[in-house]
Order: sequence, then C-alpha cells, then structure tokens
Amino acid sequence: MTERIFVISHATDIDGVGSASLMRIKYGLPKDHIFFADYSAETIRKISEALIPEAAKGITLMVSDLGMSPAIMPGFIRLISAIRKHNGRVMWFDHHQWTAEQINNVASKCDFATVGENKSHCATEIVSRELGITSQFVDKFVRMVHYSDFNIRPKDQKTYEAIGIYALSIAKINTYNSYGKINSALRKLTETIKNGKMYDADTKRMAKEFEKINNERSKRMIKSAYEYGNIVVGFEKDIQKTKACMDLIAHAKKRVGIYINVRNGRGHIRSIGPDCTNLARHFGGNGHPRACGFSINMQKYGFLKKREDRERLAKEIESVASKTIRFQ
Repeated sequence: MTERIFVISHATDIDGVGSASLMRIKYGLPKDHIFFADYSAETIRKISEALIPEAAKGITLMVSDLGMSPAIMPGFIRLISAIRKHNGRVMWFDHHQWTAEQINNVASKCDFATVGENKSHCATEIVSRELGITSQFVDKFVRMVHYSDFNIRPKDQKTYEAIGIYALSIAKINTYNSYGKINSALRKLTETIKNGKMYDADTKRMAKEFEKINNERSKRMIKSAYEYGNIVVGFEKDIQKTKACMDLIAHAKKRVGIYINVRNGRGHIRSIGPDCTNLARHFGGNGHPRACGFSINMQKYGFLKKREDRERLAKEIESVASKTIRFQ
C-alpha cells in the first residue's frame, strides 16, 4: 500500500468522524489528509479539486461511512478513475444500502469495498475490523459509536453523555457557513480522538452551547409540523437530525418523522418500524431502513420561505411515502 493515504468520510455524525479518526490512528495521517463530505455534488467537486492533483503522484484513497446517491456518483467515478489511472488504490468501508448500479459503477472499481446494508456493524466498526485497529481506548470508542449510530441507549452514563456531546457538537459544526470551516472543525475532532481522548473541553462546550438553541428550534418546528396518516413532516433550520425526527414522532405519535432543514434543503427521516429507504431514494437520497436522508431542489419550493411552499413539499412527501412505505 502506498504511504500517501487520503481519507473521505461522512461529515454529519460520529460514525464518519470516528472511522476517519481510526485511520489517523492506524497510519499516523496528518489532519490535512482527511476530508469530510455530505451527499452533495458540490462538496465532492471541492474534494476532487484537492485530490486529483495528488492522484497524479499516486495515492491510496480510503472512503468511510459514505453510501452512494445519484448526486455524488458521477464525481466519485471521475475521482476513482483519476486515482486508478496513476496506479493508486481505492478502499471503501460502508454500511449503507447500495443499488446494483451503484455497486457496478463505483464499488466494483475499488480495490477493496465493504458496502451494503449492515444491521450489525457501523462504519467505524468495519474500519476497526478490516484494518485491525484495536486498543483499550479504540475498543471503548468504537462501542460508543455503535450505540450512537444504531440509536441504542447504553447502560453506561458516561458513554451516553459522549453520544450526546458528539451529536450536538457535530450538528453545530455542520451549521457553519463554508465547507472550509466545517472541514477544519471536524478535522480537529479527529485530532482529539487520535490522541486517545473520548472528547475534549471544547467539544463539550460546543455541545452545551448548541443544546439550548436545538431545543428551542425543535419546539418551534413541532408547532408548525404537518401531520398525515402515518408520518409527520417538520421544517426548521439546523436542528440535530435524529432529535428533530424523534421529537416529531413523539409529539405526533406517528411511525415516521421527517425533518427538513430550511437552510440547505436536506431531509432527514427516522422510523420506528417501516423501511423508508425508497422514500429517500425517490428524492435522490439513501441510507438505512429506519434512518436515511435526501436533499431537495430548494429553488423548486421557493427556498422554503413561505408556508405554502413548505406545505406543498410536505404533501408531496406524504404522497410519495404512501406509495413507497409499507406501514403494515
């Protein structure tokens, strides 16, 4: 394996940050070799602009906790082709659902790929297992990420607190107004984990600052939510995605909660039973059966500034949900 290793990982939760952190521990990577991505074509374009010149020198790219969607597939195909052209390598560690087309066009072009729905292991666990990364701290950290990613409450209170701190701090980081700021802040989190700390004082402070704002926005979202037969749809800016969806479900007593971030048009779905991946895929997204997401064309819905535009989108989501989700 080439010594010039770069990493692309998921930007919006501790599984993405955690799996990238383990790679830093394993290979001693500098933080500027880590890039964090969402599911937007623009983000992948920015990362490719940085990595394609490096690819000409020969690199190994490791991708973790990123599934595949129509928006990002063309960008990744170009990036992988550029790396392979110069005898580089690509390794992909994921646990989200992939279609046959995505496997054929992306995963099959990698030198190593663990992809597809995994109900037992998150990406951080897969990276730990496949790359042989283990220690007393790593094993404890990986267990925490597992609980977080599968939305399981651990018995240990300190582990539970760590999950909350990361959920809130990473949500806050993803509200920053530029990719550079988001990437820099997430890289800093990997530095803390690389140094063997579950989290540091700055991460805890950031989470505490965001918690009050998060709760206020959630209450406001609930008041104007749209309730249908089995789903509830809420609109607000920058709420921690799992909390937003689960607050909607608890308030409306529905089985599926859908939160739309009005700042960037990203939709987040959480379910307490039914498989919602087909709903996410209809809007160009992907994910797990009970936790998935998508992005909407903001311009199509007037940038969600007016109530009638939000209602129009909510009704469209309900219409698609009624056709794609089995509620029996």
